[in-house]
Amino acid sequence: SVCVLFVDLNWDDLYWNQKRTECVAKVEHLRRLLGTRNTRITLVLIQSSTSLPSDDSLVTERAALLCSSCDLNAKSLFVLPVSDVSQLMGYILRMETALYELSKAYYQHECKLIKGHRDQLNHTTHQLLYVRHQFKIGFFSELKQDPNTALKHYKNSYTNLMEVRVTLINLYEIKTIGAFINYKICKLCFQLNTPLDAISQFRKHIDIFKGKCEPKEIEFEHSAWLSKQYALFAGLFDAAITAGLIPSQMQNPGYYYLEAALQAMQRRKLCLS
Repeated sequence: SVCVLFVDLNWDDLYWNQKRTECVAKVEHLRRLLGTRNTRITLVLIQSSTSLPSDDSLVTERAALLCSSCDLNAKSLFVLPVSDVSQLMGYILRMETALYELSKAYYQHECKLIKGHRDQLNHTTHQLLYVRHQFKIGFFSELKQDPNTALKHYKNSYTNLMEVRVTLINLYEIKTIGAFINYKICKLCFQLNTPLDAISQFRKHIDIFKGKCEPKEIEFEHSAWLSKQYALFAGLFDAAITAGLIPSQMQNPGYYYLEAALQAMQRRKLCLS
């Protein structure tokens, strides 16, 4: 979303023009590497000078010239005066906030593009693309730290996946994708302190897939898959308890670890039969 380039450059550097040219070349090289991506490039000047130039207009002029030469917005230029240790953390925190906002704007823009493309699709003939688009929006929402929106789109993605007709050809793919989306949903439910929703989602997930097993010769793989599902959910449950969730006697990670073990035993039994 955001690419940050750090450069050692003081405002009053004796070789300012030469270093500015080098800086421009680095930015252009980075831009070529990014290609058609919408990634925002930002420039951070690491300044070791113990004092600012006495002429403020020099700083303003050189900052504007540097942004113009690098084809950067003024909001994409940051300064880190490393010589002033007492003020350094303040500069870092302000830069962190600014970079977060730039990153957030990037993901919002990407979500908008996905929604625009999705609106052109036919739900009947593009079912898998609906799954993909909803998941991408959920993932981008998660990256911009919007868990509620992310959860909503992950649920939509899971619902769309369940509408796909399952055959022996696509069964493994559906199970793999379904397991991944289910994990995301359950994880966010625990993070949002809605453990009952996580448990409900997991039960639904198991109910949907427990009967969708492979041909008898490789039925053991289905038991292995179920064991993995229970173990993953137990791990999420366990992590939620570590974070402060209070389990009940009937609902706790132990139950799901036990089911994982039973499915693993069933897998072994099927392998040997």
